[in-house]
Amino acid sequence: MILRSLFTRVAPLSAALGVAFGGIVACGSGSESPPPETSQTVAVESACDRVTTEQVVATTGVAPDAAKPGLSKNPGVSTCYWSKAGKTLLSLATFTAPADVKATERELKSGLFYDEKALSPGIGDSSFFRLAGHNEAAVLVFRKGPTLYVLTARNQGDGQVTVLEEQAARLKLASLARQIG
Repeated sequence: MILRSLFTRVAPLSAALGVAFGGIVACGSGSESPPPETSQTVAVESACDRVTTEQVVATTGVAPDAAKPGLSKNPGVSTCYWSKAGKTLLSLATFTAPADVKATERELKSGLFYDEKALSPGIGDSSFFRLAGHNEAAVLVFRKGPTLYVLTARNQGDGQVTVLEEQAARLKLASLARQIG
């Protein structure tokens, strides 16, 4: 438990993902004009289309202000954030070709944040939990066909969630993940 607490405070998953994938996503502010319509923009918007506002409320207990697409820096990678008053509630990242989906899945399933003690939630072709980092409630990675998903519920308080809070958030993420894809 001490190691888990230490490691989750030292290197939160969001930072690990940013480093592992070279900073693949950035969230835009509501005051920016929408990006020009490209095939990459459509892929980003499709990540937002996979989850409804009602599903966000059921998962987090909070109604978001709106879904805001993140900006993908690499082809085949997209992210969507649902926020309330500037604080992220939930995010969904998708990885499809030409991104190396299998390498990304291997990377996420290795290392410090892979929770090898947690049973697979049995979603899609492959699924596993990662340990929640600082300000994260739960992180679920799953693959359905050629698409890899990283679904993250954020802690609505500040700091680290308890083990019981993480377990409860994992159940809600698994329920949502079964409806995606």
